[in-house]
Amino acid sequence: IRNVTDVEVARDGSFAVYAVRSIHTAMKNGEAEYSYRSNLWFIDLNDAQAKPLQLTFGARTDGAFAISPEGRHLAFVRRDDGAAERPRQQVWLLPLQSPGEPKPVTSLENGAG
Repeated sequence: IRNVTDVEVARDGSFAVYAVRSIHTAMKNGEAEYSYRSNLWFIDLNDAQAKPLQLTFGARTDGAFAISPEGRHLAFVRRDDGAAERPRQQVWLLPLQSPGEPKPVTSLENGAG
């Protein structure tokens, strides 16, 4: 099951970023364990034939995002559900105008939002 949870449109209306939440199942000690994951997607709003582009991947929860005023970066909060210890959410920054990986902006002991 997947659903869109948040949408933000760039100031100039040229593109939108949205979060897609999905349910994942993992077996632990013979029992099914369910969890949610959220990844971020991009869509060009100027092209009616545009295909959505997935921006973030993995066993993470990405959300609470904001597009920079000039539309070149995306700031978001990430909780890495695959972390060995209890995951703490941190702020990350992703370039939108050129290929690149998100980079952490914070590394706070109790997390950031």
